[in-house]
Amino acid sequence: MLQRISFGKNLAFGLIALVTLSLVAGCIGGETQATGAQTSAPAETYELKMATFYLAGDPGFEIAQHFADEVEKNVQWQNKD
Repeated sequence: MLQRISFGKNLAFGLIALVTLSLVAGCIGGETQATGAQTSAPAETYELKMATFYLAGDPGFEIAQHFADEVEKNVQWQNKD
C-alpha cells in the first residue's frame, strides 16, 4: 500500500514537472528570424463556408448569421491593407 501511494505521488510530481518544463521551454523559444529580415510572402486566400441545422427565424440561426456577418466584416477589414 505504501509503495502505491509513493508511486502515485512520484507520477503526479513527474507530470507537473513535465508540464512546467514544457511551458518554460515554449516561453524561452524566441523568434528564429533575424531582425530586419523581410517576410513578404504573398497572402494566401481562404474560402470559408458555414453550415447550420437551424432554420431561418430560429434564434440559433440568427446567432449563426450574426457570427458569419462578423467574420466577413473582419476579413474585409484585414484585406484593406
